[in-house]
Amino acid sequence: MLGKTLKSLKLNATRLYLAGFLTLILIISADWFASIQATSKQPISPNCNPIVPDKLYRYIATLDSCLTPMSDREIQKQLNDPFAIALLRQGIFPANAEAISQAIADSNLGYSQTSYVVGEGFQIPLTTASREAPRSLRYVVTWGVDENDAQIMLGTLAPASQSSVNDIISWDTKANKYNFYALRHQVEDPTSPQAWSWAGDSTLAPQPPTMKKNCFNCHHNGLPIMKELEIPWNNWHSDRAAIASTIVPTAVANESFFQQRRGAKIFESVIRANFQNYYSHWLETRIRKQNDTIEISDVDRMLRHLTVNTTINLKSSNVQSDKENTSPGENHRDLEKLNFSANKTRVSDVSLETPNLVPEVDVTGVPPTDTFLSDTIFQSFLGLDYSSLSVTFSREDYDAYLKDKNFALVGTKSSKREDIPLYRYAGSTYFAYFVPQISAEDIYITRLLLNSQILTDKFVASILMVDYKNPLFSEKRARLQKYAQKIPKAKIVNGVSNIPGNFAAKIKAVAKACKAENFDTCSAEEQFLYTWELPDNQWQQLTSVRLQAYVDSFANLEPDKQLDRLMRLSIEQSDRFASTLPFCKLFEFKSLIPETDFSQLSPCQTTADRP
Repeated sequence: MLGKTLKSLKLNATRLYLAGFLTLILIISADWFASIQATSKQPISPNCNPIVPDKLYRYIATLDSCLTPMSDREIQKQLNDPFAIALLRQGIFPANAEAISQAIADSNLGYSQTSYVVGEGFQIPLTTASREAPRSLRYVVTWGVDENDAQIMLGTLAPASQSSVNDIISWDTKANKYNFYALRHQVEDPTSPQAWSWAGDSTLAPQPPTMKKNCFNCHHNGLPIMKELEIPWNNWHSDRAAIASTIVPTAVANESFFQQRRGAKIFESVIRANFQNYYSHWLETRIRKQNDTIEISDVDRMLRHLTVNTTINLKSSNVQSDKENTSPGENHRDLEKLNFSANKTRVSDVSLETPNLVPEVDVTGVPPTDTFLSDTIFQSFLGLDYSSLSVTFSREDYDAYLKDKNFALVGTKSSKREDIPLYRYAGSTYFAYFVPQISAEDIYITRLLLNSQILTDKFVASILMVDYKNPLFSEKRARLQKYAQKIPKAKIVNGVSNIPGNFAAKIKAVAKACKAENFDTCSAEEQFLYTWELPDNQWQQLTSVRLQAYVDSFANLEPDKQLDRLMRLSIEQSDRFASTLPFCKLFEFKSLIPETDFSQLSPCQTTADRP
């Protein structure tokens, strides 16, 4: 049963994957670039040898103090992805984004190129900031058999012709890992020539010396990510919000990467196929069948996807914050048509349709799925019967609230969010109610663990009901990981996994189940045991009732109180995202999140690091 399930899951993921990879990343929403800048801040020795042209180097933060030339043996052993094989191992060291594009085109890989554009500043109107003002624009450029595949990916700032940031992630099919590369100067010597350096691979992401360091500051699981993964893909060029040539700097508008941009919907599908393929293979290699027994390794790493947020996504409603964008006049629509035509943007990338032509469209679908509760897992995977919270803000009330609480997006001269403000735009993100979301990676691997009979429905519910009102950034639930670390290996005998029982036994040795009426004030251990010890024929119903009561506590509020409570909750979530390691490393650009009268965007230094 287990083998068939894994085989089926892997086959489905592979079909989606289409060669998959490297779609990598980039999460680009700043994430990749955040890791780039983190590299330059490493406190290391200045006694490094000069860079020698046409050599491949290694620099892995916390392991290396300088860029060090790689030996032929090390290169052959570690670097077997297409970027290394077709270029670096052939002595081809392109010096910028255009040279990278040309070198790949001239290679024997036969890949097609696809480019995407993302930038928090594209939503700032020209009346607030000129088109030449910094708008945090970046490119993600991928290469693969077609646009649905990405074996190599480049992350660079826009305009690429002026960017010194050029990072590559490339997929090693045989080793089932991503290699990370950076074009950089020697350590503490910004005047040295730039050289290509290997920055590590996926296997280093969970290792203590390199976990949450350098590349893995943002790629928390060693995988490519896209922060705004779901429609409407706030900040991305897409069929819901086009980044027009008239809003970006002239140098950007004239670049082929921009002119050939594709929509975020394509990038989302590649990203999803990527991590599905990766995790299916990862799980398969940690399961070994011995007669009637299935042996499982790395159990503690599997359970981390439940006890903590290993990474996050960001999600908004599907309605624009600015009613003028929601219901643009005909003149504005005609201008968009002209812009799209001039840029030769493909029709499939651009939507000239507006969600609603009513002058003042209400903000619906608040809060987005998997931001208020773990809805996908609770409802779709565990079959819990409760109604998801989904409310509507009247346009008049929403607009008045933004104005009254001084919501504003702030742009800075550089990409650093702590830099001096350059411009301020009254209002919120392009799409309303933009908040942190449970990651698609954590949700997917939970599904795999359930389908593979490694975990049971009741066990997953027992963990997720710990501090369930905080599905994100829960320090209380994270405390359960110490029990997972005591179970590195496990078995499935006759279709029954011993993980749930072993885990519960370790908690029972130190705690007792709390009482229902005191649930919210109980410890992590007590909350876990409460759900775990419910009768097997009653836990789903009782858990559903508890979740529904929490939903109703918001749904039954008067409209004005409901608006205030949910808006404050969104800011609280954003504040925690902005200040809590390692997630705050994804908050590179100041205009990602609006400032308000009651927001507390603390520096990225909170010590609540996840286990």
